[in-house]
Amino acid sequence: MANGKQKPKRNMNINWGKPMPVVGVGTPTRWDILLKRLGITEIEAINHPVAKQWARQHRNSAYIPEEILKAWGLDSAGRD
Repeated sequence: MANGKQKPKRNMNINWGKPMPVVGVGTPTRWDILLKRLGITEIEAINHPVAKQWARQHRNSAYIPEEILKAWGLDSAGRD
């Protein structure tokens, strides 16, 4: 620069053009965490009273497989 002044440094995105990381892949759901805590599989959950009670209470706020809800005669819309 002829007059001795410097241009202010521009902040640049160093990740420009790089793919965004995928967040959330492989994150267990609350249902998965419950099954692990109870030490049961999804098939065993059908006959487990604690899993059924939990599903009844949380069917509108947590992911529960549709097949499980149907096996128990529960509706994800909140109707029994």
